[in-house]
Amino acid sequence: KTMIGGFVLKRRLMNAISSKSIDKLQSALKDIRDGCFHSLLDQPLDWNLNTPLHIAVAVNFTEGVIHLLEAGSNKHLPNLRGDTPVQWHLFPRLSAAARLCRRKPMHPSR
Repeated sequence: KTMIGGFVLKRRLMNAISSKSIDKLQSALKDIRDGCFHSLLDQPLDWNLNTPLHIAVAVNFTEGVIHLLEAGSNKHLPNLRGDTPVQWHLFPRLSAAARLCRRKPMHPSR
C-alpha cells in the first residue's frame, strides 16, 4: 500500500531467496498476498532486471521456485539479457530449479 512497505517486502523477498530460507520466503509471500503487493513477484530485484524467480533459479532454490510459482510469479518474464527464469544462464538451466520452472504450468491469474 505504501512505497516504503513495498520496498521492505521486496528486500525481505530478496533476503529470503538469497539465504534459501523457506520460512522467510513463506512469511514474505504471505505479507505480499495479504498486503495486495502481488506485482512485487514480477518486479526486478537487481540491475540485471532479475525477478525473484530468476534469482531463485540461479541459486538453485528449488523449494523457493515452487512457492514463487504457486504465488503467481510469471516464468516468462525476461531479464536484461532476454533470459526467462527457465533459460537462466547456461549451467543453471540444468538445475532442478530450472527444470521445475519449465514443467510447472502458469498460475491461473496469468
